Amino acid sequence: MSAGDDSTAAMLTDAAHMTIKELADAFEKVAGDAVAVRAEHRLAFLAGFGWWAKIARTARGVSAMARGELTSEATPLTRVIMEHTLALKWLLDGAPDTVFALEEEGLENQRQLIEEAAKAAWELPDWVSGQQLSTKGDEHPLREEYSSFLRLTQLYGEKDTYVAYRLTSAHVHASATGSKAFLNEENGTISLRPSPTEDNAPLTHAAYCLLQATKMMDPLLVDGPLQSAITRSELLFGRSAHMPQRVPSPPQKTPVVPTRVQVTSADLDDAQALAAIVSAALRRSGAELGQEHVSARRRRVMLDVDSLPPASPPAP
Repeated sequence: MSAGDDSTAAMLTDAAHMTIKELADAFEKVAGDAVAVRAEHRLAFLAGFGWWAKIARTARGVSAMARGELTSEATPLTRVIMEHTLALKWLLDGAPDTVFALEEEGLENQRQLIEEAAKAAWELPDWVSGQQLSTKGDEHPLREEYSSFLRLTQLYGEKDTYVAYRLTSAHVHASATGSKAFLNEENGTISLRPSPTEDNAPLTHAAYCLLQATKMMDPLLVDGPLQSAITRSELLFGRSAHMPQRVPSPPQKTPVVPTRVQVTSADLDDAQALAAIVSAALRRSGAELGQEHVSARRRRVMLDVDSLPPASPPAP
């Protein structure tokens, strides 16, 4: 690494530390004050506040560990921050429905914990209670969206975020990457290392996610009390944080019981030519066609229609 590279890395590191401090301090100020929440966002704010707190406090932890030359060991914490940040966007975007889905998911996890504890003859703390859940057939439909981080990144088109998440995952689980991190191989000789190669990616990613989360929470509060901290942080960090946007869902096809269109003529060749015209017209309209059946004896062509496009609204 050149001296210029070292200088750039040091600047990025300093900027990330200052950004995290600025935004974590802003979080603590809001948490310690009698903050005014917009009435229409009260449920979303209360549901998301804990995740915002997790992001802010964990980012401060990543900063502290990086200053102690433990950036590699802080990588699992950055993974926690990444997951909570995108989940926070999902929660706020879909509230109140996402809040209800989250609460139901929490109750389901609690029920599973109680069952597993019973199998292991493990006495759970008093605060763990087995609340009654809805029957299995009544799960909230949005629970599927929250089922995995991969699913969230797909909903928001955040392919690069999932790649970064996978990279950090190698430092969370017992992996081959972690096994080799403290070994150095050069010219066929393997030597032991007391620490892995340090880089600033976990730190800068933590700062960026905290900036995103702070920008998500500010509109929920009266008079934008976080705005000045956000502006200063973007100047310190040298970039603004984009807001993940949910990818529009493709138009839903109208499911139909497979329909068969029959084309008959006095001559089989004519029937096939007409069937080709009908097939092309159906496909242009957005229909999905299945198998084609030809009856030479009856001089008939049959087209299976698997689905039709959604009906257009009537003209005003």
